[in-house]
Amino acid sequence: MTGLDGEGFATHAVRLGEVRLAAWSLGPADGPVLLVCHGGALDHASFRPFARAWAERYRVILWDLPGHGQSEGLREPFTAAACARALGAVMDALEARDAVTLGFSFGGVVAQMAARARPELVRRFIAYGCLSPHLGAPIIPPALAPALVKSLFGLRSWAAIRQRFGALCCVTEDGRRRVEQDMAPVGKAGFLAMARANLTASDRGGDFRIPGGVDLLAGALDSNAEAIRRTFRAFEAAYPAARRIMIDGAGHCAHLDRPDAFADAMSRLLD
Repeated sequence: MTGLDGEGFATHAVRLGEVRLAAWSLGPADGPVLLVCHGGALDHASFRPFARAWAERYRVILWDLPGHGQSEGLREPFTAAACARALGAVMDALEARDAVTLGFSFGGVVAQMAARARPELVRRFIAYGCLSPHLGAPIIPPALAPALVKSLFGLRSWAAIRQRFGALCCVTEDGRRRVEQDMAPVGKAGFLAMARANLTASDRGGDFRIPGGVDLLAGALDSNAEAIRRTFRAFEAAYPAARRIMIDGAGHCAHLDRPDAFADAMSRLLD
């Protein structure tokens, strides 16, 4: 711990080689760990309002992906595997193991790859609006990812990309504004690298299973609806005890569109 911030979270500066990663923790030091991996192009901050309730039972750990929020960018190509190594460094520094892990969107892909590489890190996984690098092929062939990302976003201005991504993430105006705000530190080049990494992430292994199982959470109006449905069916086949909660009236960032319903869903999954 390096100090406390204005909201009472312990602040942690973690080194991964020359890169400084930012992390925060709240709750009993000897409690079970609840790790939160935020979505690509965003940061940890939108999960802070929920952390205080979770910290009544858990040692809650939040962090910013490399090049996001308050974490520095990688000195290597931005990939899900590289981010998984960064997550391992954060958990090592905070002496965190056996975590219940909430993985949102690209952060969920990163968390699953960390779980396979370092099985001691993740005991149970809550897949929140995310795909699985283990249970399915990449969204598109990796060779096509640069062209697709360029066609979808690369020709737009950074302001236009943020507006478009906000509309894809949220159905409420407040949610869209928050997404656009949180994207600011990533920059256009960082966003395009993240989008390519998300499209091409793959770590196939049909025999890999997270020991404590997987539960599923998503907004019913997620803009990635078909991909999420396919992935959730694959999760349910691999983890027959998986619980699925769909939050009505919410988009991809259900915790921004319907925070009360998201808090209720998480309470049920953490019960």
